[in-house]
Amino acid sequence: MTESKWKRFERVVAAIHAAESKGAKVTWDDLIEGRQFDVTIRFDFGGYKYLTVVECKASSRAVEVGDVDAFVTKSMDVHASKAILVSTSGFQEGCSRVAQKHAVHLMTIADVDSLPPGVLRDELIPATNVYDIKVELDFPIETVAIRDERGQLMHFLRHSVVTSPSTKSRLNQVIELGIKHHWPLSTDEKPVRVTMPMGSMVQFEHADAARPMLACSFKCKIVSVRMLRCPSPDPRLLAKAYRITDVISATERTLAAINIPLGIDTTLIPGRFYDDPALEIYYYCEAINGDVATLWIVESFQHGVLWQAQFTQLTMYANQYIEVKDEAILSRLRKRLFKLIQKS
Repeated sequence: MTESKWKRFERVVAAIHAAESKGAKVTWDDLIEGRQFDVTIRFDFGGYKYLTVVECKASSRAVEVGDVDAFVTKSMDVHASKAILVSTSGFQEGCSRVAQKHAVHLMTIADVDSLPPGVLRDELIPATNVYDIKVELDFPIETVAIRDERGQLMHFLRHSVVTSPSTKSRLNQVIELGIKHHWPLSTDEKPVRVTMPMGSMVQFEHADAARPMLACSFKCKIVSVRMLRCPSPDPRLLAKAYRITDVISATERTLAAINIPLGIDTTLIPGRFYDDPALEIYYYCEAINGDVATLWIVESFQHGVLWQAQFTQLTMYANQYIEVKDEAILSRLRKRLFKLIQKS
């Protein structure tokens, strides 16, 4: 799934309000009397109907006073009971004064890492940190950056095959060889470049064909780390959270991403792939029988290892998933699913 940054932000805001507004109807991208609102929240209490409208500002710059004024007018036009303006980059001076005058709530939301206590050991130990990995290719000349997305870096390196006229290895072994030749390392960044013998080829995982490989470069240094207490899930799956700050009262709270149902408009459909952004897991919906869905975990990297499984789940939990629509991701997932079903 690849959504624009601001669309993802709107989804997060809508999901947070859905999680916290028990019994209320939360709508993402709503239209009221010809006015568009990113999120609306409706509920009845004591025989009265209440409407909260939310505007999201995902930008690299702070929200300006004029934006607050415009939102005040917009929320008044639809007779909103409450108005909330949410920003990723804060608010300029003067915004709080206008917001307080018109009872508008100003909030910021930021992604944070928030591991539960007790997951990591107390002591620090030295470890080798390898980063900024690049593979230089030939015919045509191209440099491919290898990024650690969703914890799949080690798996990708172990499943990318490098061949030369005399040897066959994995990409991680090429990197290990470069570290060995530059040992001992220090806490200072050290750039390393491993030049490959003429005629070397590399075939990345899921690539249709091998490519001529010229070199592999990366940076490395010694860092201090805390080890996991065993047994423990991959900390990536535990650390994601959102920090929500009320600008007027200067108070904040942190919500674990796993408790925020981002797929507030999702319906599970057989034959389609889905993403759980909080857990960074891709799924395939095989079948729906009544209110039970049969799902495959197609891609989940935990401690650098690909983990797959089949399970069933009530369709009422569809709000945990978002349909995958990115063609590059879908192509990769189809290949993984084909191999998974073959093995099963």
